Amino acid sequence: MIRRVCGWALAVLCAAGLLISLAAHPRPLPEAVYPVASRPPLDLSPVSRPSGSVDVNGGDAEELSRLPRIGESISALILAEREAHGFFHYPEDLLVVRGIGQATLDGFRDDLDLSTPAP
Repeated sequence: MIRRVCGWALAVLCAAGLLISLAAHPRPLPEAVYPVASRPPLDLSPVSRPSGSVDVNGGDAEELSRLPRIGESISALILAEREAHGFFHYPEDLLVVRGIGQATLDGFRDDLDLSTPAP
């Protein structure tokens, strides 16, 4: 009798676990259900930099110092961060540099050139 009750209890717990697992991880819909959006082809031609922009990924300390509220010490920190962790891909990547906060970044966001220099 006890064996039968334990067997049923185990079966109920396994079924409940299966239902919870299916609810937590639903299966994706088949490809035919997703709408397919047409995208224009990528333009891989070189982009010219606007005049007055500062090349964060290829510039030296002097060029970085042209940014508003960025002096020699913060430009040296930007260069050190770039050497340690690679290129900056988004303006917000500069927030990890000590001395650059959101207000400072907003002050020079439009002056940034984040294109990756050619090898």
